[in-house]
Amino acid sequence: RGTATAALILNPTKVGEVRAVATAGERMPHKSTYFFPKPLTGLVMNVMED
Repeated sequence: RGTATAALILNPTKVGEVRAVATAGERMPHKSTYFFPKPLTGLVMNVMED
């Protein structure tokens, strides 16, 4: 195993912060968000029409 020279412990990203970034048309950094439970892929990706 290698050795670490730094460790970061950060507060979780709040939903309002994610919403503000999305509303501005921006993207969050890779791996900066984690949501649980995960939504079902088919439910989120399929178009739902009457």
